[in-house]
Amino acid sequence: MQFASPSFDVSFQEIFSTWCTGGTLVLVTEELRHDTVAMLRFMAERQVERAFMTFAYVQHLAEAYAETGPALVLRLYVAGRAPNSLRAVANARALCDEHFASAHELEIVDLLEHPQRALEDGIIVTPTLLKLSPLPVQRVIGDLSDRNQVFLTLAYE
Repeated sequence: MQFASPSFDVSFQEIFSTWCTGGTLVLVTEELRHDTVAMLRFMAERQVERAFMTFAYVQHLAEAYAETGPALVLRLYVAGRAPNSLRAVANARALCDEHFASAHELEIVDLLEHPQRALEDGIIVTPTLLKLSPLPVQRVIGDLSDRNQVFLTLAYE
C-alpha cells in the first residue's frame, strides 16, 4: 500500500519494493489518510499485507481498531458437511449472535477445501474452534453443543 504522499521520497521505496516483489500497489487518497476508521476498512477490503507507515500512525490505527474492530475473533475448522461440522457451525453462529452480537468475527475454514490451514494452527481434529482474540488463544474441540461451557471459554480473558 502506498501511504506516503507521492511528493515524499519514501513513496519511491513503497512503490518499487512492492513491484519488485510481485505485489499489487494500492493507492491511498489524502482524505483516506486522515480517517483512521475508513483506512482500517480500506485495508481490510483490499487485503493489504504490507504498508510503510510511521509508528505514530500505526498507533492511531491500533486505537481506532480497539474502538471499532471486532472484540472477539474466532476461527472454526470443519470437515465438509459432516454432521458434527454442521452442528458446530450452527452452534457457533447461534452463540455469537446471542452473546456477542456485532462485536465478533467468525471465520469458517473447511479443511477439505483448505487442508494447509490446519497445519498453520496445529489442528488435528474437527470440528475445532479457535478464539484468536482477545488473548489468550483458546481452543474448543467438538460440535459446541455445550453452549454454556463454550461461552465461558470464549468470555475468559
